Amino acid sequence: MTVDIEELLQEFNWDAKGKIDQLKADVRKELSRVESNNVIINVDGDDRIEQLSVLLDQAIKECEEMDGLLTLYAVELTVRCSSFPSVF
Repeated sequence: MTVDIEELLQEFNWDAKGKIDQLKADVRKELSRVESNNVIINVDGDDRIEQLSVLLDQAIKECEEMDGLLTLYAVELTVRCSSFPSVF
């Protein structure tokens, strides 16, 4: 793979009078963008993502069930506490 440096510099809108600091910043920003895209691409083929999704769905379902049970428990406590005479 060959790279035409002048063509690459034109993509970054840089000319001979341009500041090198701005070119460095632009190149670093582009490199970060490419690296983050590669991470996403690498994760797409990972079977563990599907397993994680299934486990998260299961955990959410269990939390919803617990929420219902805790609501019933809170109602039962309220009913029982209201049957005791107030101390204060």
